[in-house]
This record gives sequence, structure tokens and C-alpha cells, in this order.
Amino acid sequence: MKKKYIQNVIFNPLQFFYPQNPCQYFPIKYNNSMLKITIPAGEGGRRFDRFLSKYLNRAPLPLIRKLLRKKMIKLNKKNATGSETVSEGDEALFYISGEFMERLREPAVQKDFSGTCDNSFAKLIIYEDENALVLNKPAGLLSHASVESGPSLIDMAVNYLKPAYMSFTPALCNRLDRNTSGLVVCGKNLRAVQLIDAAFAESRVKRFYIAAVSGEITEPGVIESEYRKDASRNVAHISRGLMKGKDTKKAATAYTPLGQSANRDFTLVRAELMTGLSHQIRAHFKYISHPIAGDAKYGDPIVNRMLRDGFGIRSQLLHAHTLHIDCDILRNTEWTAPPPAIFSKFIANAFDIEI
Repeated sequence: MKKKYIQNVIFNPLQFFYPQNPCQYFPIKYNNSMLKITIPAGEGGRRFDRFLSKYLNRAPLPLIRKLLRKKMIKLNKKNATGSETVSEGDEALFYISGEFMERLREPAVQKDFSGTCDNSFAKLIIYEDENALVLNKPAGLLSHASVESGPSLIDMAVNYLKPAYMSFTPALCNRLDRNTSGLVVCGKNLRAVQLIDAAFAESRVKRFYIAAVSGEITEPGVIESEYRKDASRNVAHISRGLMKGKDTKKAATAYTPLGQSANRDFTLVRAELMTGLSHQIRAHFKYISHPIAGDAKYGDPIVNRMLRDGFGIRSQLLHAHTLHIDCDILRNTEWTAPPPAIFSKFIANAFDIEI
């Protein structure tokens, strides 16, 4: 009796993921008419079923695969399984009623940040082509949004690009601390993001920063150390020969002095980020007793107060100035961004140098 009962049970793995079979929840409605979608540049290089999951954003993947099996979705007028790789200009054909399509797809709600950041996102654009945006992030603006943070750089970039993209969300390929200004790269499509990310991962990128540091530095040098990030306190720790463990990494920053202030209280340096770790430059200069001016986390509170009261400076004087990326997908491979006005003014007054 027990054996017979087990044999008659129909096991449905979907019951663990959906309250009922998704194909019952979305009853299929055939239609003689056809909806055609042309694959835009931002979607090339991904599997057809992954594209469909993004476009039909309310449809579970098993239902999408059933629609493919029943030939209600085709690619370039041919039957498709979903494993095909789509390219720009390919055509997805939907033989589905308009009512049913509305149940499968909910248009994405776009945040509108067009009125933020002094109403001038276009002024942040250093370079743009069909694959990437290179932006000059202001100090004080987050690269990515956090809880209750307001608009971020990526929010504004997505808002700027949204007319051209259907399901792929543009992504930043590097990030800067909130109070660090300078160059950030945004990939417009999946292939661009993958290739630019690979360039960063494979050290085919050169990053140069301009910083004003406390004290006098007269000779170029390289800071090499062990590095560990305390995520709970959001603080980087630096040492030489003392740190061990799986969370310890190697960090290296090269620097060249560009000039000293008249009273030798500050040095303007050009720093090359040889390893790209969070807070690396800021923690390294603190380690050699030349903290970055204006840095609330790693800097000298007395110096910071003087800069705030005398110059209105409320963030670290650190700017991602020059970026070179060895990546064939980009028409241009090197960019330079001017420092914020308040930093440029400090450089001109303290060092009599134009950057």
C-alpha cells in the first residue's frame, strides 16, 4: 500500500519555489499577432534566456523555457532553446497576446535624478562612446547608493543612459570613496563591463592621483606593506612584516613630490595606485606620517580644522587625476580630470602650481 502511494505521487520541484506551478499561475494565451523586439547594443553577448528573464521580468524562468519549447518565442524567426548568444540587431519574436505580455512584463521604474548634483550631470562627463562613460565624480557624492543616502553616481548615470537600454543596467567598473573626487568608468553594456573589469583585475590599468599631504616630502618613493580592512569600522590597517592571515593583502603605492608649500607644512604629490585596495592611498600616507590634508578618518584633526576654518575645505584633498586602461573596446584609453575648484584654488595658493 505504501509502495503504491509513492508511485502515484507526482513530484513537482516548482512547488518549493512558487505557490503553484508558474505555468498555471500564468495561463498561456496564444495569439496570431506577433511582437518584435530588436536586441540593442547593450544586450549583446548574453544568453537569450537571460535576456528574456530581464525583459519578461515578472515571468519565472521555467515559464520562459516553456514558451520557448512551444515556439511562442523565437529568435531571428527560428526556434530557440534559450542557450543562444544574442547579438546587437537580433530580433526576438513573441507570439503572445498583449494581455498576457502585460502580465509577464512590468516596465522598470526609473529614479529621476536629473535635477540633482547642481543640475549638471553632463558636466561630469569626461568621455563617452558606445561602450563607456568616463566621469569626473565630485567629492561628497557616493559611487553607489547606500541606505537612505540619496542619489549616487551610478543612479545618475543610469538615469542619463536609460533611453538607450532595455534590460541591462549600466555598471561602474571602479569606485572612489565618497569624499574622493576624480575619474570613474561606467560600462554601458555587458561586454564593456566584462572587458573593463578584466583590465582592472589583470593590472592593465594605471591610476594616478593628486594629493596634498601634511609635512615635507622631497624625494619620490614607494610604500609597500601588508594591508587589512576592518569592515566593521570601515578602516584600513597597514603594517610591515607584522600582519598574517587570510584577510591580509599586499599593497603598494608609488609617489612623486610635485612641490612644497612656502612654510613646508604641505607637499603636493602625484601618487600611483599600484594595487587597488579600499582606502589604500589614505592609509599609506598616514603610515609614513604624511596624512592627506582634510582626511577626517586618517588625517590630523588640527590640520583639518585649520583647512576647514581658513579655506572651507571639508574633505580629503585627494583626486583621481589620470586613468589609463589597456582595453580594445574603448576608442580612447587615457583621460585626465581637473580637480574640484576648491582643491585647485588650494593648489594655486599653497604651491603656486596649476594642475
